[in-house]
Amino acid sequence: MTALRNLYRRLDRMQHQTVFKGIACAIAVIIVASVFYPILSSNRSLVSQGTALRNELLGANLAENDQAALSLRDTGSITVDGRTYGGESYRIRAQTYFSADGRVVNVDRLVGELLGDQFPGWVPNWMLRDFETTLLLACVALAWLLAIVITGVTVPFLITIIATSMFVGASWLFGSLEGMMFFGGIGMLGFTYVLLVRLMLILMDQRIQLLAVAHTVIKESTRTKVPLLFVGVILV
Repeated sequence: MTALRNLYRRLDRMQHQTVFKGIACAIAVIIVASVFYPILSSNRSLVSQGTALRNELLGANLAENDQAALSLRDTGSITVDGRTYGGESYRIRAQTYFSADGRVVNVDRLVGELLGDQFPGWVPNWMLRDFETTLLLACVALAWLLAIVITGVTVPFLITIIATSMFVGASWLFGSLEGMMFFGGIGMLGFTYVLLVRLMLILMDQRIQLLAVAHTVIKESTRTKVPLLFVGVILV
């Protein structure tokens, strides 16, 4: 136990060093970029392809011997800007895509189906469909990680990640998606509470009397661990 305590103290001193914070901030940027850049890039690509497909299908009509309509009916595929979409499964049910007068119906649904195989399985569909929200989420994630590094709680964060991953991994082994979300949410939201308290203490560490009193009250209350326990009960 003493060895672990000494190790934690050494790591705690290290996480407050300027060099460590600089390296950790760079790592945080790399992590966020590596996760969100492929998503944002896929979003732009899917939007561009969806627009091209939609424009091609909106004017497609079998009665006018339109090439796109004929290709969709005969082969179940359509080629737009050098890329081919669809396949045999679409040819089998091709008649369901046309109205009595030969026009393509439910264009938006058909475009979504044709692009379906390009959606990465590990990314929620809403992140691929909503560029602005995903970009905002990336900014929030980056700000969250930078705040962790700057406020000097990197080591507690890593400990939280390890502990949370153990429970999430156990839930994954039992095939429980609900358990994974539960333990992951508890760990991240609980740590976010700790981070917000630390940020409040930093912001209120001023010579203004009102802020000084608030700083003291918050600091004393966190020493009792009662607020953290209360938050934990609410999360559960």
